[in-house]
Amino acid sequence: MIDRAEIYVPAVARFPKDLERRHRLLEPAREKGFKTGLMLVLRDQRDLTPDMIQRQLDNLDPYVGLSAAERPAVFIMHPNKPLTGPHRLNFLDNPKYSQEYVEQGVDFVDQLPREFTPITGSALSFHLNTLIPPVRWHDNPYYWQRKFEEVSINLKSLADFAARRNIGISLETTPVPEFGDMEKSEDTFMPEEGIYFADLVNPWPFFFWTNEVKKIRELGIKLKIDLCHSYIAMQAISLVQDLPGLTKFDGMITYGISEEDLSRVVEIGRFPSLVLSNTETGSIWDVNDARGLYRTPELHGVQTYFEEDVTLFEGNIPTPHLQHLIREGVKMPIKFVLEIHEKDLKNSPNTKKSLDRVLELV
Repeated sequence: MIDRAEIYVPAVARFPKDLERRHRLLEPAREKGFKTGLMLVLRDQRDLTPDMIQRQLDNLDPYVGLSAAERPAVFIMHPNKPLTGPHRLNFLDNPKYSQEYVEQGVDFVDQLPREFTPITGSALSFHLNTLIPPVRWHDNPYYWQRKFEEVSINLKSLADFAARRNIGISLETTPVPEFGDMEKSEDTFMPEEGIYFADLVNPWPFFFWTNEVKKIRELGIKLKIDLCHSYIAMQAISLVQDLPGLTKFDGMITYGISEEDLSRVVEIGRFPSLVLSNTETGSIWDVNDARGLYRTPELHGVQTYFEEDVTLFEGNIPTPHLQHLIREGVKMPIKFVLEIHEKDLKNSPNTKKSLDRVLELV
């Protein structure tokens, strides 16, 4: 039984050099006795064609013969694209295709050599992607409860499909708004809706206190806790709560924040304990920092965006919170993924710096 976390970094298996660099990057963690691994990031449907799956498996093959200490554990992160078109991932309004799409990812996990199986279990993480235009959102908890029951039908079938292959699946927590890090531009405009990616609302960002979190566990699905996503989402509650008068109602629509969420604003200070109490054996954490919040000229007089996957201790998550989460997280039987944004993918300086800061706290 594993008594500490496995430490991972993301990698793109279609590129052999990326696998090599990312595996080498984790050597300091292995020297400290940690089992290390790679979270294979798939970018869209093209990574799930038979030819591309075989290419990725071929690129992984040189690592099969490494010693148990050196050999990486491997799990897969399913794409959250595309957002539009008949083949969009969206469990709310394109559920049958979305289930089949994620099942393709489960099949890929099932093809990974058994030597790569994590001690914490084979796994696939994915996004619910239940994204809607703000005009379709309203604060009616009973309506959204009924809608989630419909979503759960496909999630249950997916969970059963994965369980028959002894593969765990995890749904990722999301920021609010989900694409509030993407500037409004021609590239992020959705002409069929007349809105931008940043305008999209998700009725279920998986705030820790919601019935939906309980429901997915009942279905046999774990929660993948992305620290920066959950922190940004909880800060958005405070941002809406602070709006005056009728502007607060407009803010609820813009952010998809309900009255129930607003009543939980006090929970923001309990961020570390909420993360820890919602962590189970085999859970996945995306470990990162966050910077900034999404604001609009209509609500705040200025347009701003947040930054995800910020280098640890260089963002807005309070230092004591991050220190506590890291110290406790590395002692738990979880997949501890350093998901840090890099411009220099060849050298990954931000990931290296973050790993150093984690190992200093061990």
